Amino acid sequence: MKKNQGNIYLAEITYLRIKKGITFIELAKKIGVSTFWLRTKIKEGNQKYLEKARSILES
Repeated sequence: MKKNQGNIYLAEITYLRIKKGITFIELAKKIGVSTFWLRTKIKEGNQKYLEKARSILES
């Protein structure tokens, strides 16, 4: 994965999160992890956490 790809994933989640009107803390609670862990996994491009976040934010 390219270095900037992690920032693109984080930007996508941030866009969806703002559009839905929830904070990053609320999103992390809904997924069941800490904000640090979620941010780290999103930046790493971990598909499991990206899909969980997208499914919550797009519903």
